[in-house]
Amino acid sequence: MNGGVALCLDVDPSRVQRRLDTRYLDEVAPSLQDGLRRAREAAAWQGRALSVGVVANAAEALPALLAAGSRSRSSPTRPARTTPCTATSRPAWP
Repeated sequence: MNGGVALCLDVDPSRVQRRLDTRYLDEVAPSLQDGLRRAREAAAWQGRALSVGVVANAAEALPALLAAGSRSRSSPTRPARTTPCTATSRPAWP
């Protein structure tokens, strides 16, 4: 993951377990708060890639994540940290 951290939510416990078994996830947290804590700790330690799975409904978890001060890098209130691209004046296709 190139040093990135992911907090992955799924409402189906069997899917979370399958992702753990196939090494799509590094670990599973028993609660959203614990998963968020693990993700924050890994992000604070630069260079540590970690994916944490949590059994939760994303629609219900989002308000809790926002209340905890978490925002996605693609959130409209916090733009992604990307390097601007230089556009060319000619199209890429003929």
